[in-house]
Amino acid sequence: MSSFEISSPPTCRRDEIRSFYDYWLSIHPATGLPGRQHFDPLEIPRLLANIWLLDVFREPYRFRVRLVGTAITDFTGRDVTGQWCHDVYDNFEDTDGFSCIRACAVNGKPQYRMGNVISNLERSYTAAERIYLPLASNGRDVDIIAVMTQYLDR
Repeated sequence: MSSFEISSPPTCRRDEIRSFYDYWLSIHPATGLPGRQHFDPLEIPRLLANIWLLDVFREPYRFRVRLVGTAITDFTGRDVTGQWCHDVYDNFEDTDGFSCIRACAVNGKPQYRMGNVISNLERSYTAAERIYLPLASNGRDVDIIAVMTQYLDR
């Protein structure tokens, strides 16, 4: 899966990715990063099914799923809310996903990926694009990463 840091998202295949990024920009305070306190799900109801939130823990970096949208649980066939990513995903620390999530947490900048993901239900690959957006309750230290996944073949 290709991944890279972004200052604005690349040409997205799905408008929802751009909409989520635009929403994040709209809640951005004058200084620092937006935090969970700025994020209002009621402002983006049509996007919620494809959003998941990750709590950030440091030393070592670990990530716990705070919330996962219904489109994600439908695709994967499981609800991993409350679980640690390293317990849910095999060899998580060796994946591109971990690299993007960690980079987002460390540098406080959005990350973008496009590539194939596997469905636990169908055991088949589907093209997907993702955007990882940092949230920091104190405006500085990323404590939540808001992620949107859009499945392109669905």
